[in-house]
Amino acid sequence: MQVPVLNMSGEQVHIIELPADIFEVEVNVGLMHQAYVRQMANARLGTHKVKRRGEVKLTKAKMYRQKGTGRARHGARSATQFVGGGRPKGPRPHKYTKDMPKKMRRGAIRSALSALLRDDQLIFVDQLALETPKTRDMREVLANLVGDQSALVLLADYNENVQLSVRNLANAASLRASYLNIRDLLRYDKVIVPLDALDVIENIWGVAETTQFVGNGNGSHHESETAAAAVVAEAAPDVAPDVAPDVVEEVTEPPAAPEAEDVDEPVAEAEVAEAVEESPDEPEAADEPVAEAEAVEAAPETVEAAPADEPETVAAVEDDAPVAAAEATDTTSSDEADADAPADA
Repeated sequence: MQVPVLNMSGEQVHIIELPADIFEVEVNVGLMHQAYVRQMANARLGTHKVKRRGEVKLTKAKMYRQKGTGRARHGARSATQFVGGGRPKGPRPHKYTKDMPKKMRRGAIRSALSALLRDDQLIFVDQLALETPKTRDMREVLANLVGDQSALVLLADYNENVQLSVRNLANAASLRASYLNIRDLLRYDKVIVPLDALDVIENIWGVAETTQFVGNGNGSHHESETAAAAVVAEAAPDVAPDVAPDVVEEVTEPPAAPEAEDVDEPVAEAEVAEAVEESPDEPEAADEPVAEAEAVEAAPETVEAAPADEPETVAAVEDDAPVAAAEATDTTSSDEADADAPADA
């Protein structure tokens, strides 16, 4: 969104473009209310304290006797119904602090800035400076910019002249841009934003945040994926940005040093070299057809020789069979004779 920039006299100087992620977000009224309640609650000290019946400095003796006076029965004067006695159920010191996630707090600031810009409550000036701290001069400047309305003056850094000049004005206040908060943004009719203060707002409440650290549940922390990818990209600019960080680490890792060689390797290399020198040269490509032809001619002879050997083997087995049978018969006869020998004796 484009907005005009004024000078200290209230005249338009030029036009600037505001970032949409800060000044054009959807206004969330509930989120702003929650941030306001949290800020006001955290501002409470919680030191209120009253004295109970047992804490007041009074005697614990009975006021008068129990019977015979015609009056009501009473005990110590520290009772809560007497003047100077203890106060029942009074406040005790405790904390009022409330917590709110960081993203919600930042979203509330963006919603407030967007709402102020939508309602024309933001006034941008090129610079805001005074030579000397003069309340009269600052009153004239504010009259040129906002008229008789209340105004909040944002400053990029400490500016003694401006801060002292605004301090004595009843309907104006100064605030550092880095301390921007919901209460001060919603309290005044107009908010004066110099360009240097606008740069501070963009750096703090812009979408592009600095490196964030998040817990992984076991007590340790790690960087976000975006931040890790940026770090890897800086370390290895030649690697494509869409490569995963763990892959980039593997790519950029230096090669491992070679392991130490054994002492016997030179000897083994020398033996291999000698074997290569003694081995005959490999046949050239021209001799390959001749070798294939010889292999083909030798193959039929081998196939034909196989059947010729089979009859001889069978015949040899048949010739040996009677001899083996005769030997087995002789062995059986000799065993029977040995078995009969003791019987004869």
